[in-house]
Formats: sequence, structure tokens, C-alpha cells
Amino acid sequence: MDVRKMSQSTSLSLTGKIDNGFSRFLCQVLNAIKTGMLWLIGLMILALLPFAIFEYGEGLADISLLEWAFMALLGLLLWRHVNYCQHFSTGFWKGASRLLISLGIMTVVELVVIGLCEIFLWQSEYEDLPRNYLLDDDPLVKLATYASLLVALYLSAPTANRRAMTTNEPQAQGDTRAPEKAEPATSDTFKEPTL
Repeated sequence: MDVRKMSQSTSLSLTGKIDNGFSRFLCQVLNAIKTGMLWLIGLMILALLPFAIFEYGEGLADISLLEWAFMALLGLLLWRHVNYCQHFSTGFWKGASRLLISLGIMTVVELVVIGLCEIFLWQSEYEDLPRNYLLDDDPLVKLATYASLLVALYLSAPTANRRAMTTNEPQAQGDTRAPEKAEPATSDTFKEPTL
């Protein structure tokens, strides 16, 4: 007798099936909205990056030493990302998706940190401190922003072939159980985007 059939002694009723299907549908919609918003934020960051670097409109005279270093590292990390995507057969759209989602996540984290700092300093005597740093052309803020973008770009590159990871995963984790007795995979539809 099959072990999975014994553990599922009763099936869901019609209302349970409808409720379960509706819940899965809503989770898939929320996941699509989350992924779409992260894509848009990442795309917005890439589109606004030249305006941040050439902020005064004076061409190459406008670029500081920090921005030159950022552009050089950005070029190297983009080359690394493309090279790893080709090596692991990720494809153009999955590679671009990884890049945009990573940039979107890092931007959201950065905005949350800025918001938390503003909330904590709101009623203190240093209320204007975050605004002064953010609105002025402070090199520390630029350094933190550029560093977070470079970290996001570094983390967006694939590290292994996705198909090879899924087929060899039980052996790599030391799972000695037979495939019939292994735990069935759960269908959790509200997943984090894979980077």
C-alpha cells in the first residue's frame, strides 16, 4: 500500500477544494504583484542611475573619483553577471529578472533603513539629521548608495545550474531515504523570488 495514500485518509470537501484553490490563486496574484513591483523598482534604479552620476549636466567634468570607481566596478560586475548567466545557461530573461529583482530588494531594504532612522530620530533633538544627509551632496550617502547597488549586482549573478541543483539536492544534503519514503514537496505558492 502506498504511504502517501494512507496519510491522506480523507480528501477535502467541495468547499475545502474551492477555498484551497482560491487561496492558491490569491497567493499567486500576490507573488506576481510583488515580483512585478520589484522589477519596476529595479528598472527605475537602472534608468535613474545616469541622472545620479551626471547630476549637474557638465559631462565628464561632473564625475567625481567615487563615481569613476563606481562605474568601473559596475562594468566589471555586469560583465561577471553576463558571464555567469552564460556559463550556467540562465538565459537573457532570467538573468535580467535576477538583476532587476536584486536591485529592487536592495532598494526596498535601503528605503526601510532610511525610514526607520527617520522614525527613531523624529522626536529627538537630531530630527533634521537624516534629511540634511539625504538632501545635501554628502559623500557618505553616495558611498553607501553605490555600495548597496554594487552588492545587489554582485548577489544577482547565478551560482549554480538550476536543473542540476534540483536533481542532485537530496544526495548533496545527505538524504538517505528512498524516493518513495521521502517527504512530498509542499505546494507553497507564495515564495520569495529566487536570486
